[in-house]
Amino acid sequence: RFLRLPTTTMGAFDTAFKSLADNAALYESAYRELRSLKYRASKNKDNAVVMPDGKKATFNKDMFTLPGDGDGGNPNTFTAAEYVEHLVANPTKSMDDYARKEFLQSTFQQDNAFTKSGDAVRKFLNFRVAGIPVPVGTMLMPFVRTPINLMAYSLDRTPMGLLSPAYRE
Repeated sequence: RFLRLPTTTMGAFDTAFKSLADNAALYESAYRELRSLKYRASKNKDNAVVMPDGKKATFNKDMFTLPGDGDGGNPNTFTAAEYVEHLVANPTKSMDDYARKEFLQSTFQQDNAFTKSGDAVRKFLNFRVAGIPVPVGTMLMPFVRTPINLMAYSLDRTPMGLLSPAYRE
């Protein structure tokens, strides 16, 4: 149990940082959607905009109004901040995908060809002797994705990064 303490601690910190990055990416996506709605509403004379769920709303001075959507058929009014909170609590698929990509990238956990080959080497070095697993690869390389992604991140920020395909795009 004591020997697993460093690994367990690193896993806890990874989870905490992934949670922070996930929330940040969700709020970023929600604000991007809000800015898009405000812009589209400003282009219409009646400030009308179609919400992502298909409902038509009007936007006026940081307030959205959905006609007949409130109690007793009265208009439902909510602020832009309330709409952002609603989007974060109920994210769209594209928001979820973006948040996942961001939190994996910010904790250097994303999969790519280099990490997959490193994982294959680790699995190859793990073998069995008389049916008993001998995790040599896991002992030699307990972490594969993070070191490889950190090295790739570092190389991208050197003059060698000018040769990468991402720079050419």
